[in-house]
Amino acid sequence: MSQIRNVLERAEKHREGSNPSTMQGVYAPSRKEPLMTNKTILWILVLQFLGIFILGGVFYGYIKQDSRESLDSTKDKLEQLEKKIDPLKDQLSRVEDAIKTVDKMAPRGIFSATETKTLHRSRAKETQQNSALYHKVERGETIYRISKRYGISAEEIRRLNNLKQDQKIKTGQKLLVKPAKH
Repeated sequence: MSQIRNVLERAEKHREGSNPSTMQGVYAPSRKEPLMTNKTILWILVLQFLGIFILGGVFYGYIKQDSRESLDSTKDKLEQLEKKIDPLKDQLSRVEDAIKTVDKMAPRGIFSATETKTLHRSRAKETQQNSALYHKVERGETIYRISKRYGISAEEIRRLNNLKQDQKIKTGQKLLVKPAKH
């Protein structure tokens, strides 16, 4: 303990301006001499910056690689879907051509008995399509929701069913959503 006290006393004397030779073996940096030089601090900062820069580059590479892989897989899926759609387009155009041909031949009576039955069935469907369409209101439904389902405006549903603007609809109520075509 006494040695420490002696060293501290000598250091104190040195600071006060006493002769450095009286300090016998104790090193105390002067105020002019910094603990770390500016050059050392600069090197530490440069090394830290380089480390951060390198880590950022590594993370950027991983992120870029992941996004590239994701983009490539999405591109592959789109190409597969396009390959599936092209044959469907061809089939659809053939069906449309066949329908046009049938429509041209139907009035002339050029069909066999089975073809005539099929033609009668399709005409029956057309008749159903020309008849009125009703919607049975389910719990929680609104006129707006029903109108969106059938592709008509809420005002049109109110007009077709003689409903006032503030009139509520009830569960189980039948609403006309498509009038019959004549």
